[in-house]
Amino acid sequence: GLEVVERLRTRPDYAAFRSVPLLVRTSVNRTDDARRIRGLGVEGYFLKPLPRPDLLRAVAAIRADISLPDPGARPRPSLSLGAHLRHHRILVVEDNPVNRLVATATLEKAGYRVEVATNGHEALAAVRDHDFQLVLLDIQMPGMDAIEASKRIRALEAENGNGVHLPVIALTAHALDEERERCLAAGMDDFLAKPFRAEDLLGILERWTRPRPSGNGAGPDGSPAAMASGDARVEPSPDEDPPLDLDAFRAVLEAAGIPEVYETTLSLFEEDLPRRRAEIEAARKAGDPVALAEAAHAIKSAAGNVRADRLNALVSDLETAGRRSDRERIDELWPDVSGELERVGSFLRGR
Repeated sequence: GLEVVERLRTRPDYAAFRSVPLLVRTSVNRTDDARRIRGLGVEGYFLKPLPRPDLLRAVAAIRADISLPDPGARPRPSLSLGAHLRHHRILVVEDNPVNRLVATATLEKAGYRVEVATNGHEALAAVRDHDFQLVLLDIQMPGMDAIEASKRIRALEAENGNGVHLPVIALTAHALDEERERCLAAGMDDFLAKPFRAEDLLGILERWTRPRPSGNGAGPDGSPAAMASGDARVEPSPDEDPPLDLDAFRAVLEAAGIPEVYETTLSLFEEDLPRRRAEIEAARKAGDPVALAEAAHAIKSAAGNVRADRLNALVSDLETAGRRSDRERIDELWPDVSGELERVGSFLRGR
């Protein structure tokens, strides 16, 4: 492999390849190889196996003209761009603590600087007072919602008059055409459905944080925004056991490079569940379908993140019934939702 690299970099008959970025993977870590590679001007040198998220970050770094770590600096390099992406500051606006932790940990692991807000008012204040390269904005939040927050962010840009366009990416559990239209109409640039995979999140950030033409609703290349979405929801069987697929959840975190947040994320979900259940019960007793839908929505995306698949499906149906003010369907669904909430809670307490 190194002989090929040497030819590509030094021989006149391969001159056309001299400006092509090169990443080298090897099974062994030898000091002479590191010295030789540094001398050949290779952009990155990694030991196999190279996890896919690390490879994606390496390619993103090269495309953004960011230097990769010195190949000889560590005995077993694991690509981390934290020191090189400190100028990329991302604002995560998410009121759900589980979703907020997963998004923040994924971004920080990739090397981004992250600040958080829990509602539209906080987001607007943060954008007014600080410079960000991108905003991830949860669609459904208490107080000022994402649609209004996005409109006000665009109004601030118009007031500033400096031509700077701040990319705003919608985070939503509703992968529907009408939701996308609402996002674009409010001045958002792109769309990511929850729960999302790490590669989807990092991919959309890489697209929108590289230099691009400004323009409302335009994609990074000036084309209409390409709406990204996660996997379609899978309807789990009512008899599925256990209520959380912890192996799948752990695999998602490992693929994202953040296995260390496994216990913290489950603990946050467990702590938040009784409060959300109480909100649903109170809204149901008060005959308030709007409040019930909001409480169900809060559980839905977090349940999707931790792979509580049946709970995710049930509260999604409950949310839809609430939004339609379908009290008969709400009453029909509640025993199953209540039972699954109890089953998930017992499972978490006993693990």
